[in-house]
Amino acid sequence: MQLNHFTINNSGYTFSGANAIYLGSSDILSVAANKTVTFNCPMAGSGTSPAWELGSGSTMNVGGSLTTAQQLRMGGPANSAFYLSGAASSIAIPYILAPVYVTGGSFSTTGNFFIGYPSLGYSTGTLTVSGGTVSEKAAYS
Repeated sequence: MQLNHFTINNSGYTFSGANAIYLGSSDILSVAANKTVTFNCPMAGSGTSPAWELGSGSTMNVGGSLTTAQQLRMGGPANSAFYLSGAASSIAIPYILAPVYVTGGSFSTTGNFFIGYPSLGYSTGTLTVSGGTVSEKAAYS
């Protein structure tokens, strides 16, 4: 499924299956404030600056793998969270602009890795690894 702009406005949605949800260049996947969503399917994308944006107090659980050569921006306020547990996740150039937790599986990059690099209106982010592995070519904060 290819998305251009997809907003989750209610909690309780779970997306599952073998087919990937795809974000192209400058596309946005957002979760409204105080909502929770789970993606147990592959998440794919390409190009520059696809974005996952969280509202205040919202959570995105990603149990599927992250794939392809995207420059994914994960943004949100300090009281939001991304939980990544996909078995084999790889992003070309991730921008961590929110609390991001790797809770299982693996998360790797094939290019630079930015934590807190200003984008999406955010300039801070955290990456916490517990129960998973992270590998990267380079790291900047």
